[in-house]
Amino acid sequence: MNDITEVATAVPYHPEKDRFLIAKRTENTEIHPEKWNFPGGKIEDETPRNAVLRELKEETNLTGEILRSGEEFTLDTENDKFEIYPFLIKVGSEPDLNHEHTEYRWIKPEELDELETVKGLKKDLRSIGVLVG
Repeated sequence: MNDITEVATAVPYHPEKDRFLIAKRTENTEIHPEKWNFPGGKIEDETPRNAVLRELKEETNLTGEILRSGEEFTLDTENDKFEIYPFLIKVGSEPDLNHEHTEYRWIKPEELDELETVKGLKKDLRSIGVLVG
């Protein structure tokens, strides 16, 4: 197994819509192709807070306000191990997705079961206090 990769995950929340932003990865993405996920990525010589805001901007062209940080957790996949740092981020506009995603949706947490998501997505929501159970 490889070293642990630190990842910051944004859970974008639009208060006027009372929904969360989720995006579908492209088919040619190396990890989890065509699965739905929250914006995020590797922490690169920066704090998790700075990384999550950078990744949100890079992937969705959104800026936002961090409302809450969740408790970090470890996620094991078949080939990798990740330390996830989730953040609830208030946003106020529509995303402009980059090349990593093909589409987006504004959803309520209970709608996640209808989508094929990356592993750990519900754990992100539990960690920031959005999903119970």
